[in-house]
Amino acid sequence: MQSVRMSLLAGGMWLCTWLAPCAAATITTLDDIQYWVGTGSNRAGFVIDWNDGKSDESLAWGFRWDGTAKAIDMLHAVVAADPRLFAHLSTLASSGVSVYGFGYDLDGDSVFGTSPALAFNGSGLSAGAFVNGRAPTDSADHWREGWTSGFWSYWGKSPTATSWAFSGAGVSSKTLVNGGWDGWSFVLSGSSAPSPAVAAMMVPEPAAFSLAACALTLLAARRALRR
Repeated sequence: MQSVRMSLLAGGMWLCTWLAPCAAATITTLDDIQYWVGTGSNRAGFVIDWNDGKSDESLAWGFRWDGTAKAIDMLHAVVAADPRLFAHLSTLASSGVSVYGFGYDLDGDSVFGTSPALAFNGSGLSAGAFVNGRAPTDSADHWREGWTSGFWSYWGKSPTATSWAFSGAGVSSKTLVNGGWDGWSFVLSGSSAPSPAVAAMMVPEPAAFSLAACALTLLAARRALRR
C-alpha cells in the first residue's frame, strides 16, 4: 500500500511538471511554426518583433495558400485568425497600404485595448491615421505604433537565405514565395531585422487551470499517504 501511495505522489509531481509552462524554442524552420492559417500547398512564415522587452517579444505564424498571394493577404489572414493579434493600417492609397501598429494580447486574458483608443473590427484590424507612441492599455500586452517617431521596418527572407534582407517592395505589392518569410520589426530609429522568434500558440497557456490541477493532485496524494 505504501508503494502505491508513493507512486500516486510521484504521479502528481509528474503531472505538475508536465502542466507547467515550458520555455518556448526558437523558430529555425517553417516546420517549427505551430500556428498555421489558410490552406494550400505553398507556405510562408510571418514574424512580428515588437522590440519592447516583453517576453516573448518576437513571434512567428505561418500562412498557406495556392496560386498567387500578396504579403497583405498573409497579414490580413493571420491577424483575422488569431484573436490575440491586432493591427492598425493606413487607409488604401495610390502607394498601397502602410503598417502603423501591431498589438498582441500577450498575457492571454482576452482583454486588449490601446490608448488613444482604436476601433478594431471583427478581424482585429483598424484603419486610419497613426499616432506616434500609442500604447497598450494593459502594460502586459504588446502594442507598438509609429511612423515619424519609430516605425515598423519590413523585411523578407528567401527560402534559401540564412538572414533577413530589407524588403524592397511594400506589403501591398510584394508577392509571396513558397518557403519564404515576411518579418516586421519595430525600431525607434535606423533599421533592425527581426530577432529570433518563438512560435505563436493557438491556445493560451492555461496557467490558472494548471495550478489548480497541480494543487488538487498533490492534495489527494498527500491525503493518501496519511492513511
